[in-house]
Amino acid sequence: MNRGSDFFLTLGVERTFSFDNAALERRFHDLQRQSHPDRFSGAIGGILDSALDRSSDINEAYRTLRDPLRRTKHLLSLYGFSVEQSKQVPMDLLELVMNVQEKVAELEFANDDSKASINKSIAPILDELKDRRTLIDDNCDILRSEWDAISEHAEPAGELGEEEKKILQQITKELAARAYITTLLDSLTAATKGESLVLKH
Repeated sequence: MNRGSDFFLTLGVERTFSFDNAALERRFHDLQRQSHPDRFSGAIGGILDSALDRSSDINEAYRTLRDPLRRTKHLLSLYGFSVEQSKQVPMDLLELVMNVQEKVAELEFANDDSKASINKSIAPILDELKDRRTLIDDNCDILRSEWDAISEHAEPAGELGEEEKKILQQITKELAARAYITTLLDSLTAATKGESLVLKH
């Protein structure tokens, strides 16, 4: 993503979490027709370069905004919130993290006879991780709806209202936990298949 790009502005759409995907696609195609480099093939270099840049920006904006998770992260980033920079392990996941690390280590050193019983003990942990991720997704849906229900939002360079700030902070926290849970799931699933996957913190 281009640093500082506002893809909502690029496509001329509201800074909301929910979209009519069909309308977004129509908007994308309209803008692409207007700025497609072929329309400027006979133009001098600077105008053609500008058209190429514009077309590239529109493509990137559409790829980002049509994906709900990428769209959410992009909107958060516009207001200075970063899921990637929320590195610390959520406190309520510490026990699960230790359980996953323990099971991964057990599988790494287990012989074929004991792997089956270890894999059986892993199933409830996988279920819990999936349930937690589903709960996070549900919570995020509620928070996104609360944001979208606010009639007017501050511009990214402006001062957010307390309610707006609270919503975006909570979404950032939820998505940071979701990313961690996904890493735990991937690590545990890889271990059950005899594959190695570094468990990142």
